[in-house]
Amino acid sequence: MSLILTYAPRDNESGMGYYRRLSADNALFSWRNLTNTAGVERSRRALLTRTDDVARNLGLELAWAESAREKEDLCRNWERLHRAQSDAVCPACLAESAYLRHQWEHTYVTACPQHRIQLVDQCDACGKHLSPERLYIGLCPCGHDLRSLPQVSATPAQQWLSMLLASNDRQSGGVEPLLHNVDSNILVKVIRTLCLYADPKQPGAPRRVALPKSVAEAVEFLAPLEALLADWPMGFRAHVEQRIAAGRKDARTLNTSCDRYRSKINLSSCFP
Repeated sequence: MSLILTYAPRDNESGMGYYRRLSADNALFSWRNLTNTAGVERSRRALLTRTDDVARNLGLELAWAESAREKEDLCRNWERLHRAQSDAVCPACLAESAYLRHQWEHTYVTACPQHRIQLVDQCDACGKHLSPERLYIGLCPCGHDLRSLPQVSATPAQQWLSMLLASNDRQSGGVEPLLHNVDSNILVKVIRTLCLYADPKQPGAPRRVALPKSVAEAVEFLAPLEALLADWPMGFRAHVEQRIAAGRKDARTLNTSCDRYRSKINLSSCFP
């Protein structure tokens, strides 16, 4: 049975967010009910990958279903950095149009580069995290309008990383360092290493902190970027000098002096 109301996904819309929006607009109460109409298994994977069946049974154009699948493929490439515990949203974006932007699903995306504010994943009325199972994108289950969530200014470092990830690593939004066409997997590894080993005099932080479960945890983990990117490249140079000073005193080469850090990732692969 075809849906009564159909439309194409937005260019930057989350694949799962698209089907959630369709479910709400067709009074199906849940994307899981949408799978019944689509004639596929009651799973996210089936809904997003069985594009022929979904398009035919829901009355969608195949290109729309394929677009949603492509967004899901990108999410799967993020592996454990795919934000799945709760939704994170930009209240200013929701005020313009209530749909989930694809880039909000990346754990290290903590800001909206367009509005330069932090993403929010917790309702300020009931205090609960924004469930990915809620019916309406723009409303908390408690009834609170998410367009009125507090707007907190994002830092330059938060904007820089969020812009890179939101643009699939094509641009950094004019914030230094100016990077273009960086491999996203390498970028994430560099950022993770910089933040895990931010203090040259201390052992690295537990690796589990590199997989934050909330926006607040992500902001805390990525906080070392603020000093590293400040007054670029001076902040980064100061960090390198501190690391050399804290390295092995008997080292004959720079690589040996910083071997604990060097072994994690080649920083020159991202930063010129």
